Order: sequence, then C-alpha cells, then structure tokens
Amino acid sequence: MTPQLVSALSWQALTSTQNNIKTPNNFLLNMLIGSKRHTNPTEIIEVGRWIGVRKMVPFTKVGAQAHPLQGITKDFTAVKAPNIRVKTTFEPSPLLFGRQPDTKVFLRDGESQLSAVQDHINKDMQAMADGIANREEWLMAQALTGVIAYSADDDIHAEAWEYDYNRAAGHTVALTGTDQWDNAASDIAGDVREAKRLVMEATGVQLTDVIMGKLAADAFLNNAPVLAILDRRNAESKSANGPQEFANGFRADGAYYCGRVLGLDWWEYNRTALDADGTTSVQLIDTKKAFLVGQQDDSVSMEFGAIPDMDAYAGGLIQVERFSKAWVEKDPSVAQALVHSRPFILLKNPDTFFEYQVLV
Repeated sequence: MTPQLVSALSWQALTSTQNNIKTPNNFLLNMLIGSKRHTNPTEIIEVGRWIGVRKMVPFTKVGAQAHPLQGITKDFTAVKAPNIRVKTTFEPSPLLFGRQPDTKVFLRDGESQLSAVQDHINKDMQAMADGIANREEWLMAQALTGVIAYSADDDIHAEAWEYDYNRAAGHTVALTGTDQWDNAASDIAGDVREAKRLVMEATGVQLTDVIMGKLAADAFLNNAPVLAILDRRNAESKSANGPQEFANGFRADGAYYCGRVLGLDWWEYNRTALDADGTTSVQLIDTKKAFLVGQQDDSVSMEFGAIPDMDAYAGGLIQVERFSKAWVEKDPSVAQALVHSRPFILLKNPDTFFEYQVLV
C-alpha cells in the first residue's frame, strides 16, 4: 500500500464551534399543551363526549304528570394513534475516528476520543427527539384547523391517516372582499366579537389569544384602527425602525408578540420545518390565517398511544411518550439507535378554536 502523506500543516487557530443546529418548534405546544401529556396502555385511544343542549324545561299544569326529558347523551370515537418510528445508523470508522468540531487533530499518549464519540451519539439521538418534537408541533398546528391528515406522499413510509375533529362549520370562516384584513374597510374588532360570541355560546370558554401567520400579522399590524389602540396601550413607537416596533419582540420559541388589543394577546408564528422528504418546507401556520384560542381551556392534551415493540414490552415500557433502544450488528459492524412515539392531539371540545382566513 502506498503511504498516504499528510498535507503540509501550518499553524491554525481554533475558533468557538459554530452551532447550526436549529432548536425544535414548540410555541404551540407550550401555549396549548404544556404539561398536559398523558400516556395510554393501548394504541387505540377512545375519545368520549357528553352531549347536552341548552334547553328549557316546559311548564306543566298543577297536578299533571311530569313531562319526560331526555337525559345527557354521549358518543365515542376510537382513533389509532399516529405512529412515529425513526432510527439512525452509526458506522464504526466515521463514528470512532472521524474528528468532531472543537476537538484535537492529534491525540497524545493517554488521551482518548471516547468523549467526542459519545457526544456525537448524543447529538444524533437529540436530533431524532427534536424531529419528533417538530412533528408534535405540526400535529398541534393541524388540530387548530380541525383536521389532521397526512399521506404516503408526505411522509415516505407513512400510510394515509386522517382524523376529523368535527368542529362546527361556523367556526371556520373565510373573509372576502372588503372584510379582508388588508382592506381599509375591514372590521377586525367585529370579527373578534363574532368569534367570541360563537365560542362562548358553544363551549363557555373565553378566548385569550390569536395566533397568526406572517401575512395575516402584517395585515393586522397595518390596520389603522388596530394601530391606534396598540399605540395607546401596548406599543412602543420607534420611528427609525418603522411605524411600530414592539419592545417584547421575538421569543426563543419563534413567536413574535404583536401586542394586546380587544381583550386578546396577538401573536405572529412564522416557523417552518422540513417535511420527511428533507426538501419540502412546511409552514406550520398558514400565512393568511388567524386562529383564536383559549389558553385556560383544559380540553386540549397530548395523548400517547402504546408502543408496539417487543423490546418495549419486555422492558415494561409500552406506555411511554417515547421509547428508545440501541443495538449492534456484528457483520458488517454498525450500531443502530431507534426512537418510537405515538402522539395524538386530543380536543375534548374542538369548538373552543376559531379559524379566520383573513386574506385570499
């Protein structure tokens, strides 16, 4: 074998390692789910509802027989939790001998690269966990629309899956003509009042926040009546940076706080994520939509189906949020690491959400 000569070396300075790893999307989960995450012992989750209308009882004659009333009714929907199962492969040479950022070129006697190897493994495992977190955020964004759906075209090995929350048709409104928020004649205050009325009538829940896509937020912040209220109460005017620049600005989870007006907190959420094919960028919140939600409502939770894996069963770990395992194949020698999860967004009352398409 011909010796491989090391290219000429010269003095080099090592800067701080650049970290280009993007943090996972979690604004929606933080706001609407929080700690409301529950595991289940089966992969099929039953969604049960009590149903009762707001009905007045009749008057009856004195001494007459009591009028019979129908009691509270109920219904059930069974859903098989979506399935996420991802793995990564560690080949020996790149893993054991490939140099990692911010590590030495040459090792002296007694020094080892094992800590760098473990750090590499940890980062790849975290990348899988972050990918699942991004998918959970996508599920929450889809639940806001009233339907979660994906197909094999979207997710490589996925089977087609859809769940319709059967939200009331009147809770999804597409504004047209002069009602669109970028029109000077639009009535954002009236739109908010109508949404509050319908949600309160249907559920008794008070709306607290509005989550907007980028273009919807631009239209909102350029609306003259809105600007007047924000400027008086919650905004900080900085003429050098445009007509309105809010002190709060962007949060670490990617949301931009637009201010408080009409009794609600308004947010722009413009985060994207690559779909499973690695090439298609997915907008979590439609750029032209606004979703009105109630944070204090306890009817939203993340439910996890059981893990269909014999190793999980043997370890007593089928009822967990995420199951992980690793193993080594002898020949060729490679290590595999796997993470498995079954997340589902449960909306006990989907009518607590209201959706406006504010632009066409």
